[in-house]
Amino acid sequence: FYRYENKAIKVVDLPGIYALDVNETATALDEKIARDYILSQQADLIINIVDTSHLEHNLYLTIQLLEMELPILVVLNNMDDTTGKGIKIDSDELTRNLDCPLVSLIATRADDIRTLKASINQLAENKTLSTFCIDYPLEVKAALDKLSPLVEQKLANRFGNSRWFAGKLLERDGFALSHADAVLTETAEKLRGEIEEKTAEDADIVIVDSRYGFISLLVQ
Repeated sequence: FYRYENKAIKVVDLPGIYALDVNETATALDEKIARDYILSQQADLIINIVDTSHLEHNLYLTIQLLEMELPILVVLNNMDDTTGKGIKIDSDELTRNLDCPLVSLIATRADDIRTLKASINQLAENKTLSTFCIDYPLEVKAALDKLSPLVEQKLANRFGNSRWFAGKLLERDGFALSHADAVLTETAEKLRGEIEEKTAEDADIVIVDSRYGFISLLVQ
């Protein structure tokens, strides 16, 4: 807990993860803990700390959180490191492209920490959900358009945004499949087959490549 401007804030410090793609048998326990807490939607605000010295690698989790339509604050950390390496990060441009609140800071600067705490106070009280979405290939969009309403009907957004969950089914994500009934699973497999027939690639590769393609353009 900490208190700032007469507001008490409870902080849940989760293990560090780079993605929500957790394999139930091969993934470490701490990564499963982090994923399960995020999916529980208990938090008023998800603070996604991004190490700017490995920006492209770290933004993959950010993209997944935004696709879930969770209340999120992106924090660009170690800005002093990137300055020393001659790397310039346009945080305003990142904010526009990600369509979410973003704070740049150097963790050793008191003013930056105060700015962060003020942003947390505001966003935890007034939840703002991003409208961010990846521009997936038409074949993936068509599959998501068909599968998302069925996910919402069956699960009522119990595990976050229905379109995100539909995407995880198309990726054959273990967590998504474990919470899907036979109708959802069979529909996802049928749509996955249609994607692969039209693109000549595995559906999960098409989806993941689209995310990394967006990130690559973002960090250029």
